[in-house]
Amino acid sequence: MRQEKIENKPMQIMITKIPSIRFEGFAIRELLVSDSTALFPTLRDEENGKFTVFNLHTDEEQTARWINGLIQENCFWAITTFDNIAIGFIGYHSVDSAKKKTMISIHLNKAYWGRGITSKAVMSTDRYIYDNTEIELIAATVKPENIQSQRCLTKAGYKLDKVISNYQSSTINDTSKVRYFYTKQKS
Repeated sequence: MRQEKIENKPMQIMITKIPSIRFEGFAIRELLVSDSTALFPTLRDEENGKFTVFNLHTDEEQTARWINGLIQENCFWAITTFDNIAIGFIGYHSVDSAKKKTMISIHLNKAYWGRGITSKAVMSTDRYIYDNTEIELIAATVKPENIQSQRCLTKAGYKLDKVISNYQSSTINDTSKVRYFYTKQKS
């Protein structure tokens, strides 16, 4: 079961047990710090990182610290092969309790792009979030040139809500000020 922390500050998605879900040769399960070994090569790769909003990682310890920070106050799943090797992640963060809204982040190793893995993972985790929290809206920001993520979100039921023309990024090499803002309402 899940518990939510509700205060005057933004709430966190508090789920005590993140379920594992299998689909067509892949699975999603709770993201663990130990996944840093498998995820570091992806998080340091320039091609993999061209659409991210975080700086490329320089060593596995940085990846371990980063994952630890993600899982402390957010809800993150690892996307894995059936032999339990992490090939990406999907997470929900920046929860706004007043608007019952959260943001989704998705990242997948480039060797697995174009197989529909992320859209299936997004549909599964969105359903879990809607069924087990008070969240009513999930949103994502996507760089205009990231066509694959746009297709993934559309396939998973998201709609382009607006174009943000003054986006501020803290990522060193991210000079793009434009983002597409996608949303999905609980049905």
